[in-house]
Amino acid sequence: MFAREDLPVDALTEAYDLRPWRSVELLPAGKSRHYRVVTDGGEYIFRRSHPSRTSDEVRFEHALVDYLRRNGFPAPRFVPCVGGGTSVAVNGGLYSASVFVKGSQYRAGNVEHLREAARTLARYHQIVVSFESSPPRSREPFLSETLRERLTGTFSPEVIGDFMARYGDHHSRVPDLLASLPHVLRRGEAVLSLLDLLYPDLPKLIIHGGCRRGSTLYRGDRLVAMLDFDSARREARVVDLAIALHDFGKVWGDPGSPSFKVPLDLEVVSRFLDAYQEVNPLEPAEIEALPAVLQARPLKRALGKYRSMIEDRALSPGHTRKTAQEVSRVRWLEDHGRGLREILHGATRGSGARS
Repeated sequence: MFAREDLPVDALTEAYDLRPWRSVELLPAGKSRHYRVVTDGGEYIFRRSHPSRTSDEVRFEHALVDYLRRNGFPAPRFVPCVGGGTSVAVNGGLYSASVFVKGSQYRAGNVEHLREAARTLARYHQIVVSFESSPPRSREPFLSETLRERLTGTFSPEVIGDFMARYGDHHSRVPDLLASLPHVLRRGEAVLSLLDLLYPDLPKLIIHGGCRRGSTLYRGDRLVAMLDFDSARREARVVDLAIALHDFGKVWGDPGSPSFKVPLDLEVVSRFLDAYQEVNPLEPAEIEALPAVLQARPLKRALGKYRSMIEDRALSPGHTRKTAQEVSRVRWLEDHGRGLREILHGATRGSGARS
């Protein structure tokens, strides 16, 4: 038996009957820690959940995945422990194991990969609408409520003036960021007003919460697995579309450019929406709300980073750079709102023609 300081190998080999372990590889970081484990019985992914997650939340996630699999959805299979259940607590950490799925990562520019991801998300939404279990607790409020909370407090003229007087010269980006704050607040209020009107009519379900490039695996052009259900929660269905459109559509560009990962490729957005609606058409309220939901997400993040900057004195170059990036996303989405609306209404007409 070999040992790893970052993984309780002995305890996990006792908890899971997977035959002798041969190797362990730490995979690229995410919110949780993932290890690829090769044993005499096969290959598995072991996950140590983020410390903020509770055992009830993990059980809910595993029940959701089991329900999806029983309905033919391509989700990885969680492995039961020797003592029952599909997770185990060791030294304060929550661990679970799933069968390793062989596949390649999403390839940008591959239209079939994009369409497969969109169709699979649509199938997920069709299946999960009949999933009757509720999350043990809301991991975060609805997007509209989070935006509302971040628009309150902290940003009074007196607080901003005091912060500027003390720290305005500490980093070159701070003056420009504070000059942009009034616009971000106005934009946030306008988007929140629209969401307050639309949210009551938006279909709610257990969203995936993380449909991104890295959560899909392919063999050739066929999607063989959708991963990462640890952000699943009750929300408006259209929030899942906003998450996916941002990740699949974002243009990376030059890392040194102010526009790095800011614009969206509107052709990718259009293709994703068309493929989604071939399987599961959106409702009129969702079509109307999607541009606002797309803006609400970077607004929420930008306001959170402003608050950290002002309240917690988070002035590192990395923090101010990310704040500026979110502000740039807000402005880009505002400037390209007409194009997004045209795509959305075009997708709606196309869906109607197909049906």
